Amino acid sequence: IAAMRNTLYFGDKNSYLQKINDLIDQGIEEDWTVSKLATELQRALDPDKEHFSRYMWERIARTETATYIMQGRINAYREFEIPKLRRIVTLDEHTDQIRCAPFSNAVYNAEDADSVIPAHANCRCAWAPYFGDEEAISPFDIIRNV
Repeated sequence: IAAMRNTLYFGDKNSYLQKINDLIDQGIEEDWTVSKLATELQRALDPDKEHFSRYMWERIARTETATYIMQGRINAYREFEIPKLRRIVTLDEHTDQIRCAPFSNAVYNAEDADSVIPAHANCRCAWAPYFGDEEAISPFDIIRNV
């Protein structure tokens, strides 16, 4: 996500990212679909449709939406004092074999789960509560998307 945010912006980076955040917040408030968010992102950031294709805006909308959802789940698990989370990875032709597959079923401490997933554009990984005895992955081994 960080790589996407750092390479796909044009103009002033901070204002570009702030517009994305503002539109996501508005979309949450107004219950937009991902398609509506993609349309609004393109309208606000690329009104002349000269920078990115429609697919790119949809991909940004899906990935940014997933970021909000995953952080919300992490916050809820922490609120319920769930100490560990298991990373559930969807393994298929869309899976990033470097960023996702090696971490399939890995256990994380809940406090170390921020900014881990989505790990890439269109990432479909998820968190599930874990109550077993397996040791959590070391914070030094976690790949974050910041």
